[in-house]
Amino acid sequence: MRPHLHSRPIQAATARPAVDDRAARRVRILGAPVSIIDMGAATSRVEQWVDEKCSRYICLADVHSVMRARWDTAHGRALAEADLVLPDGMPLVWSARARGVKSIRRVAGADFMHELCRRSPANWSHYFLGGAPGVPERLADVLCAQYRHLRVCGTFSPPFRALSEAEDDDMVARINAAKPDILWIGLGCPKQELWMAQPSTSTPASPPARRGGCAIADSNGCTVSSPTLAACGGAIW
Repeated sequence: MRPHLHSRPIQAATARPAVDDRAARRVRILGAPVSIIDMGAATSRVEQWVDEKCSRYICLADVHSVMRARWDTAHGRALAEADLVLPDGMPLVWSARARGVKSIRRVAGADFMHELCRRSPANWSHYFLGGAPGVPERLADVLCAQYRHLRVCGTFSPPFRALSEAEDDDMVARINAAKPDILWIGLGCPKQELWMAQPSTSTPASPPARRGGCAIADSNGCTVSSPTLAACGGAIW
């Protein structure tokens, strides 16, 4: 069984920035599909999906993820089926620009988390999955202290090993009961991508988290850092 995430009722939506059509475009980098996008377009796309009660999943891809997709067909398929594959690494941006794609920008996982938390309305809920025991709770505390309006509906640290079917079902039940609007996943690559891409047993051939919630797999796990000019310039890959 895989997550069947239910959206919380959305109040009257305030005006949001127009969603950039670049969010639907991709460039192939060593065969892996990477979205041609920037931070503003990525966050606007998530806001649109949550407001429309759409359910999607997003991968943040770095060099390791792209290289793994070359020989790991399951991982490559998970990236191909993702609704967005954000370029979380300057080498991906440089490669795209070398192909003439000038509008792509790095969307670092930690910065993306900060921006979505900052822009989240008070009626949205966030769930943090992954990391060592205590890590997602500390992450939630840090973000809630910085963004006072942020609402966290749950955290969970699964064992650092393959889960049994019963354990997986229990984890799914925890998430479903919390009814998050945004599920942040830090299980490590490729575990998190494969988990999101597996079909739901309740809805055959449907990826998880497509029933009303946005699942986001962070290539850096459950961590928080501050945006830096160095990252924009490429000093941080």
